Amino acid sequence: MTGKQLDTYFQDIIRERGNRALYSIQVFLAHNKASYRQAALRALENFEWDRVKDLIVPLINDATLTVKKEAIRVLTHFPEGKAYLEANKMSIPQDITQYANTKVSTPDMSSEIMSVSQFIAQINSIIGENTVQIEGEVSAFQMSTFGNNQWVFFDLKDEKKEAKIRCFTTVSQLRKSRISPVDGMRIIVTGKSRLSPKSGIFSIMVDTLAVSGEGELAKAFELLRAKLEAEGLFQQDRKRSIPNMPQNIGVITSQDAAAYKDFMKVLGARMGGLQLYFHHAQVQGERAVESIITAINNLNSYPEIEVIVLTRGGGAMDDLHAFNDESVARAIYTSTKPIISAVGHERDITIADFVADFRASTPSNAAELLTPHRDELKGIVGQKESLLQASIQYQIQQLSRNIDQRLYSLERYTRFISDTVKNTIQRLENNAFQQLRQIQQYQYTINSNIHSIQSGIHSAFTQKHNKLLVLESQLSANDPKLILQKGYSITKIYDKIITDISQITEGDILTTQFKNGKVKSIVTKK
Repeated sequence: MTGKQLDTYFQDIIRERGNRALYSIQVFLAHNKASYRQAALRALENFEWDRVKDLIVPLINDATLTVKKEAIRVLTHFPEGKAYLEANKMSIPQDITQYANTKVSTPDMSSEIMSVSQFIAQINSIIGENTVQIEGEVSAFQMSTFGNNQWVFFDLKDEKKEAKIRCFTTVSQLRKSRISPVDGMRIIVTGKSRLSPKSGIFSIMVDTLAVSGEGELAKAFELLRAKLEAEGLFQQDRKRSIPNMPQNIGVITSQDAAAYKDFMKVLGARMGGLQLYFHHAQVQGERAVESIITAINNLNSYPEIEVIVLTRGGGAMDDLHAFNDESVARAIYTSTKPIISAVGHERDITIADFVADFRASTPSNAAELLTPHRDELKGIVGQKESLLQASIQYQIQQLSRNIDQRLYSLERYTRFISDTVKNTIQRLENNAFQQLRQIQQYQYTINSNIHSIQSGIHSAFTQKHNKLLVLESQLSANDPKLILQKGYSITKIYDKIITDISQITEGDILTTQFKNGKVKSIVTKK
C-alpha cells in the first residue's frame, strides 16, 4: 500500500475507536516495513494515552531512525507522554524532525566491538529504510548484464562541488521512469541508500528517475542524439532504400491509436491488395520501450515482410519518450528490415527518426510514401500505354519501310539471276551436241578398256587360286597336329621348342605335347 492508502485505511479503523481498531493497528506496528510502522504510530494519536502508551514506548528503541523519530513525536502529542520522557530523563528535542543525537535515535556503536559485516548491517539498518531524493548530473553511465538481469550504473555528481555518489538500478526499473539517461543530463533520483558488504561502496539503489527542470528533456535529447551520431547510427550510407510498391508491410503502433486509423485509411484509399502484418505496441507509458522493441524483433522474424512502419500520433516531448529511448534506437539500427519512422506531426523530431532508414512526417505521409494512389497509378499506366503504342506504331512503320526496300532489292536480284540462267542455258545448248559426241567416243574407249581389264583380272585370279591350292596342300602336310597323330611329340622349355639335346640342362622342367595331352617332367640326368 502507498502512504495515502495506509492513512485512508487507518482513518476507517479509527472511526471504530474500539479494541478491534487497536488490534488492527498493532499488526502494522509489528510490520517489517518502517513506513507501515510510521503510519500506525500516527493513527495512535487519535486514542487515549492509557490505551496506547504500551504500544508507543517500545518503538522509541526501533532499529529505524525514522520510526524512532515518529515514536517520540507521537509521545510529545500527549501531555502524559512528555511527562514520561522527563521522568525517564529523556530531553525533548526542539525540532523532532532533526532528532538524531538522543539516546534513542542512534545506537551507541562504541559499546561493543563489531565485525565489518555487523557494522555494515548496522549502518544499513539505520539508513536502509529512508527513501531519499537526490538531484545531480549523470556521468559514467553504463549498462551491464549480471545473471538474468540487465543493470544500469552511473554516478550522480554535484557540478558545483566535487562530490558524487554511485547509483544503480535495473533496466526494467529504468524504463518505468521513461527517460534515457546520458552523461551530462541533470536528473532527480529517488531510492534507498546502502553500503555494499562486499565492496564497501556507498550507493543509491534507484527506484525512479526524473528529469530536473523543463529544459532538461531537450538537453537529454541533444546529448543522446550526439552520442548515437558519434557511434554512426545516423549515417546515410548504411541506411537501406525503401522497396518500391511493397506487397508485405509490417506496422507497429497501438491498436487504439489514431495514427493507426489514419495510416490504414490513407493506405486503403491509395492502394488495395496489400498484406499487412500489424503488431500492437504501447507507444506511451512505462512499458512502451519494451513493447516497441519486442514488436520490432517479432516482425523481423517474418521473411516475407519487406518494410516496417513504426508510427504514433503527436504529443509533448514527454509523451514521445519511447521514441527518444536509446534501446529503441538500437533496436531500429539492428533491424534486418528497413524501417520507416512516422512519429507525430511534421514538427515532431525524435531519435527514432534519425536512426530509421526513412522518416515520414506523419502516419498518413508514411502510407503515401509506401504506395502510389490508384488514380496516379492508372494515369502512369495510361501514359506508359500511350508511349508503348506510339513506339509499336513507329516500329511497324520502320519494319514496313525496310520490307519494301528488301522486296525491291529482291526483285532486282531475281531478274539478274533469271537473265544469267537464260544465258547459261543457251551456252550449254550450243555446246551440248559437241559434248555428247565426245562422251560417246569416251564411252566406246571405256567399254573396250573394261573388257581388257576383266580378262586380265580373270587370268590373274585363276593363277593365284591354283598357287593357293598348292600352298594349302604343303601346309597340311607339315601340320604339327598331323605329325602328333603319327606318334610324334613336341618338347618345350617354357614356350621354346627343343630341337637339340644341348638346349637341355639338368633340373630343367620340360613340357611334352602329345596328340591328346601334355606331360611335365624334370631332367635328372643328361
